[in-house]
Amino acid sequence: MPGTPVVMRANPNKDGPGKQVRILDVTTQDGAIHPFYESNTRNRTLAEAKSLEGHWAPNRAALGAAFGAMARFPITPEARTAQQKLTADGLCFVEPVPFLAVLDEMRSIQISKNEVVLHFENSGDHVLRTVHMNSKHPANVKPSRHGHSIGHWEGDTLVIDTTDYEPNASGLGGNVPSSARKHTVERLTLTPERTRLRYEITVEDPVYLTKPATLTQQWDYRPDLKFSPRSEACDNEVAARYRASLPK
Repeated sequence: MPGTPVVMRANPNKDGPGKQVRILDVTTQDGAIHPFYESNTRNRTLAEAKSLEGHWAPNRAALGAAFGAMARFPITPEARTAQQKLTADGLCFVEPVPFLAVLDEMRSIQISKNEVVLHFENSGDHVLRTVHMNSKHPANVKPSRHGHSIGHWEGDTLVIDTTDYEPNASGLGGNVPSSARKHTVERLTLTPERTRLRYEITVEDPVYLTKPATLTQQWDYRPDLKFSPRSEACDNEVAARYRASLPK
């Protein structure tokens, strides 16, 4: 429909500084990729996954579409005010989902009977999320950055319910804070061609969202990728100098 936000990939004219591009594809906010020409599907030839297990990574277009979706989250005036202060910009910490999940970096999924482990690479940092299957959230869980996750299967879809997040200065992404009342439900399903995974997250936070927000993305199956070596920890002194250079 007119006005629908999309991310477009295109090749510029190779015969000089012309005024034309050849559109390759567009990615819509539901994570779907729409090639303009049949030949362009060769640009994204992917292997078929047997299950959700394996190595995955969103492509750059999927990242752009997800950032656009997060920018349109229905945040409260309080959240808007906090966002403009850039409180989290340059801090040495890894942001939780939804931001963590949509980055175009490597992640893996390991599935066993009692738990699912999601391993995210984040600019040299590594985050492990353990999903306790067919369980309940225990009482008196100590809040943490990535919360406490339980999961179950709905057919071939993995459903992850996470609570007990600690307040975070960018817990809703892009310097939008989240409160201790943040609650997320993630749904992971193979696409029909089995070359991608459909990732959907619904976020609730009555303090900073006027209503639940939903974001959908697709992750490419990338068995060819490996995790990068862990880098040195973020240097708080260097980060402080960066923060001091930001416009007031």
